[in-house]
Amino acid sequence: MKTILKLAIVSTLIAALNIACKTQQENTRQSHNQHEGEKKYELVVSFFSVAYGIDSKALTGLDHLIQQDTTQNGYSIQLLKTPWGREGEIDYCFDLSALSNQQKKSFIASVKSVLAESKLVHINENAPCRHAAR
Repeated sequence: MKTILKLAIVSTLIAALNIACKTQQENTRQSHNQHEGEKKYELVVSFFSVAYGIDSKALTGLDHLIQQDTTQNGYSIQLLKTPWGREGEIDYCFDLSALSNQQKKSFIASVKSVLAESKLVHINENAPCRHAAR
């Protein structure tokens, strides 16, 4: 009797896990499909927080780099800044289409270098601006 009860419980748990996995897969597929038609940005930098605010030093460093790079090189970078959280979370979505391929590579490398030490920054290339107003 105990064995039958244990088997019933285990099979119920396995069925519940299977349903949960299928639901998660479907949610991921729907999320991916929603973002397929969105504009892709050459560079998306997300400053996030883990309960104590963003890395403001990294944000200041990126702002300084943008100002310095555009002044020195004489080009304009299209930037969409989208705040999305309560602790200063923000996305910087860069449209670098006005730059040459070499300028894009150089700028992206500079951004990665400036933000390399931060553990509160995600950098994505050729990605949608996830937190932008839709």
